[in-house]
Amino acid sequence: MNSILENYINLMNFISKSIGPDYEISIIDTRDGKNKIIAMEYGNISGRHVGEDISPLVKKAIEEKEYLNTDYITDRTTYSKTGKALRTSLFFIKDDKNTLQGIMSISFDDSRYQELGKKIMFLCHPDRYTEKRLSDNLSNELFLEEESDTKEPGESMTIEETIELIVDAEIKDLLIPVERLTQDEKVQIVKNLDSKGVFMMKGAVGIFSKKFDISQASVYRYINIAREED
Repeated sequence: MNSILENYINLMNFISKSIGPDYEISIIDTRDGKNKIIAMEYGNISGRHVGEDISPLVKKAIEEKEYLNTDYITDRTTYSKTGKALRTSLFFIKDDKNTLQGIMSISFDDSRYQELGKKIMFLCHPDRYTEKRLSDNLSNELFLEEESDTKEPGESMTIEETIELIVDAEIKDLLIPVERLTQDEKVQIVKNLDSKGVFMMKGAVGIFSKKFDISQASVYRYINIAREED
C-alpha cells in the first residue's frame, strides 16, 4: 500500500477514537482510478463498507478535480444508503506533485442530537403543542421533498394525516409488499421514521401497525431494537 495512505489510516484511527461514534471516517484510494474505500471506522453510519464504491459527492469532487485548487472541502451534504442526511468533509491526500493519491472522508450523523432537541421541546412546551410543531415541520419537509401539488407548504394538516404521509413516503419505493418484508427490513424502516420523530407523535404506533398488519407490541419491539442499534 502507498505509504502516504498508510500514514493517513493511522491518523484516521486516532481521530476516530478521539471524536466518537457519531462520525464515520474513511480512507479512499484514488490511484489509477480505483476510487475504493480501503479503510473505515464507524462504518454503520453511511451504510458503505471497505471495498465498496465511493459516494456521489466524492465521485463528483474527483471528476471536477476540486483537489487542484484546495486541500479540502467541508460541510457538504451527503446521504446514507437509507436516505439519512450526513454532513461530510473531504481532505485531499496529494503527493509533492499535487497528484491525488487518496481522500479522507469524515461524515457526521446528527440524528442523536435531533432526537435530544425533540425531547427538550417536550420539556418546555405542552405535549400537544410540540406534537403539532413536529407535525407541521414533517409535513413541510415532505412537501419540499415530493413537490406536492395537493397542499401548500405550511398548510394545516392533522397529526394523523402527517403520520400517514410520512409512513407512505417511506414505503412507496419498496419493491415487495410490506407483508413480505423481513424483520430486519421492518426495523430499518422503523429506524428511519424514528429518526424523523414520527414515533414521538401520538397515534404513530397504531398507524404503523395497521399499515404493516402487525401488533402494536411488535412495533414497540422494533423501536427498541432500532434504538439499541444507535
